[in-house]
Amino acid sequence: MKKFLCIIISLFMLMSLCSCNANSQPGDISNTEIDYGTSEKYSKEDIDSAIQVVFDEFRTWNGFEMYTIHYTGDENCDEDELEYCKSLNEEAGFVDCIVFKSSFRTAKNCDNGFNSDEIYSSFEWHLAREADGEWQLLTWGY
Repeated sequence: MKKFLCIIISLFMLMSLCSCNANSQPGDISNTEIDYGTSEKYSKEDIDSAIQVVFDEFRTWNGFEMYTIHYTGDENCDEDELEYCKSLNEEAGFVDCIVFKSSFRTAKNCDNGFNSDEIYSSFEWHLAREADGEWQLLTWGY
């Protein structure tokens, strides 16, 4: 009987440990709707490469699911925005910046500053790049 109880207790403990990692799945971007908007400044490839940087970050947000991401337009990539990006990393020689907004649902049990199981919309992502460089994600949030 003692062996049986030990096995049952061990199984119960193992199952409870597994449930602690319910949010261990990477952020889900598989069904994200992308809106490229219109741009005279950036090609679709430029926008795609910036979105990929956002997706790479989002995948680290365990248990989250992104619904939409959209390019906010050339008017949001003006000199003021570029100066803002430069202020975030003064050592970089940024020549371009780009801004996206997204909507997503958070994980059921968040402990990273987000509200649990909530939809966030108009969440901004700011990226910049140096001449002939890769996009760098500088900041995100509301």
